[in-house]
Amino acid sequence: MKMMSFVAASALALACPLHATELVTNGSFETGNFGGWTEFGVSNQSFITDDLLGGGPTDGTRHAAFGPVAEEGGIRQILETVPGQTYRLSFDIANLGGGSNFFTAEWDGALFSFGFAQPGFDYLTSSGFVVATGNSSLLNFRFRHAESLWLLDNVSVKSTAVIPEPASWALLILGFGLIGIAKRRQTPHASSM
Repeated sequence: MKMMSFVAASALALACPLHATELVTNGSFETGNFGGWTEFGVSNQSFITDDLLGGGPTDGTRHAAFGPVAEEGGIRQILETVPGQTYRLSFDIANLGGGSNFFTAEWDGALFSFGFAQPGFDYLTSSGFVVATGNSSLLNFRFRHAESLWLLDNVSVKSTAVIPEPASWALLILGFGLIGIAKRRQTPHASSM
């Protein structure tokens, strides 16, 4: 009996792998262009590269570079979201030099992350949770760097909702079935007189 409960619990534990859909298109810039993104502001110094700047791309073989310009520019993407749903936003950012510079990451117009007059640094990961307020959400990155480059890679927005992968459904059903069988065997049958 205990073995049956152990097997059922094991089947349920194996059903834990979750499927989180990526909402960002071309978040690692592997297309070699800004496909999926809309450029704005001064963009004549924005480009995709496979150079090992800032320690190199953090995901794949390419990353995006912004600057050097004294004017603001950047990229944005409108994502399909579910109102009230929490999402995990993450990206990797690097700065190749100090001086007059800034960057911001914004979610639906609210500031998520920023840097101002930053000294140079290799890639760091910025991540946290955001909540969708509508059926679509705007992810926006703004840059300015008068003397060097900002680098961006591995941009990701994923739902935090627990969604079992399709293969996990069979394990869930098996686990619940085994629990049901175990419970049924534990229930004493009424004896007839």
